[in-house]
Amino acid sequence: MDNFPHWQVTALVALGLVSILLILRVVPPNRWFGICTPRTLANEAVWYTANRAVGRVLLSAMAAGVGVHYLARSAGPAWGYSIS
Repeated sequence: MDNFPHWQVTALVALGLVSILLILRVVPPNRWFGICTPRTLANEAVWYTANRAVGRVLLSAMAAGVGVHYLARSAGPAWGYSIS
């Protein structure tokens, strides 16, 4: 049975969905979700610009994380992980 932690991929995909919301400028200025600094909250244009940039970084990080996850899975024992 493959016991590799698939919850990691689930978390990475959730991060990807969050980043897409930020990239598409779906999230309006608020204090709970996004880059919430006094400067971004004071100016809507700055809010969307900052959160779009962060969304792109998060999406790149998610893609790299998924890639490393599957690379480690395929490398298996060579990386010290055994698939039983």
